[in-house]
Amino acid sequence: MPVRVLVPESIVDDLTIRLRSSGADYVELVGFSDDAPSLRDSHADVVIRWIAGTRFDELMDPSRKQWLHTASAGVDHVMVPAVLSHPELVLTDSGPAYGPSMAEFVITWMLAVTHKVPQFLEMQKERHWEWVTHSEVAGSTVGIIGAGPVAQHIAHACKAVGCTVMMHRKRPISVVGVDSVFSGLSGLMEMVPKVNWLVLACAMTPETAGIVSRQVLDVLKPGARIINVARGGVIDQDELLRCLDSGKVSSAVLDVTTPEPLPKDSALWNHPSVHITCHSSAWTDGLRVRLLDLFVDNLRRYVSDEPLLNVVDFKRGY
Repeated sequence: MPVRVLVPESIVDDLTIRLRSSGADYVELVGFSDDAPSLRDSHADVVIRWIAGTRFDELMDPSRKQWLHTASAGVDHVMVPAVLSHPELVLTDSGPAYGPSMAEFVITWMLAVTHKVPQFLEMQKERHWEWVTHSEVAGSTVGIIGAGPVAQHIAHACKAVGCTVMMHRKRPISVVGVDSVFSGLSGLMEMVPKVNWLVLACAMTPETAGIVSRQVLDVLKPGARIINVARGGVIDQDELLRCLDSGKVSSAVLDVTTPEPLPKDSALWNHPSVHITCHSSAWTDGLRVRLLDLFVDNLRRYVSDEPLLNVVDFKRGY
């Protein structure tokens, strides 16, 4: 009997093409629309939820052992009662698909800020010619909070341009290509004063909410820079503004904020040292391809009774 897979209508055609090309006749795709009055399907074995999906209480059937896959990298929005109360559920995410584009994004902004690209663009608008001295990324120290697939892609990209890379993670386990690994609050307080760049790329969990607090920001090197591609809630935005106003933090690239969308009256929009990118760090033309390929590979594993990749630990939240 084919595996019944409940999928968003928007990806049915793309998934069908991939499954046919692989000779898969073991899957029955059932498309659903978010506009439908009900999404419940008591016969579905697998549910795939595309990015930022909701209505999990209708999609999940607590009477069945099901596999839920999200096309998101983070699962904080998936951890709702309907999911957490489903004892037989297997949840997988799509973290590895986001790594390549988000690593390029971080490096792009590191280079742009260091080489004063925003200043050059303003000078061009004003037709103002002036020699400008700028810096180099090579030789700087990058501290990354997080150790998942995205964080590791960022670490490798930073090493490729000549940076020393430090990483803060929950457990003090070494990471290939990372020069130093820290854990716990004491480890964070030890790492932060050493970095020129603080990159936030961690999952949003109760432990990481507000992890970049006033206490942490106060021990940053004067002139350090921050890039946040995690979630807005991992940093205290009011304290970040204080440090930006004082010059303690020389610039901040914020792909994520609290709340989202960022209110039009937020002081972050017009701050001369802030660059806002509207939660777009991963949105490249290659992301959709990787997301679909990752799911199809896991679907093959599911049907073959092989271990699934990217299984989420409900206790850890990632």
